[in-house]
Amino acid sequence: MVTICARAIAESPGPIKPANVEITGRSFEIQAMRKGTQAFRTRSYVWSDVPDSIDGLLYTQMAGGGTAVIHLKVQEAGKIYVAAAANQMLDLKEKGWTLPTPDRSNTFTYTDQNLTLMIIMSREVAAGEELDIPQMGWTGIIVFLSPKQKKAEARSAI
Repeated sequence: MVTICARAIAESPGPIKPANVEITGRSFEIQAMRKGTQAFRTRSYVWSDVPDSIDGLLYTQMAGGGTAVIHLKVQEAGKIYVAAAANQMLDLKEKGWTLPTPDRSNTFTYTDQNLTLMIIMSREVAAGEELDIPQMGWTGIIVFLSPKQKKAEARSAI
């Protein structure tokens, strides 16, 4: 007889695949998400604990404490993925974003004094839909883009 101890094991999702979008706005740059790379344009903080699900994706890098304007026009139906500081996630949930159960596959930090926890959230979108990404708190809300996103599709006025 074999006894199996049942434990709650979080599913480890595969790579996140953001819907193709046209992104416009100001006060952000498009960078690759990698552990140890600069998190914000105006600080020396770096990303740490980056999960495989977002490693290599492009994201909107902002000036910490600045206010970016990010507008998306969805090119294909799918999901938009963003990351918010943990203390902002309930505000995003109220705006229609899906809040997962935080685990190592959908959280990461950056190297400020508090090792601020960032939570990855998502939202279903339809082709042709347009939305403004709300900016909250010091970190703002970063948007993940496909690593195959063409630079011409990611226009930003800094």
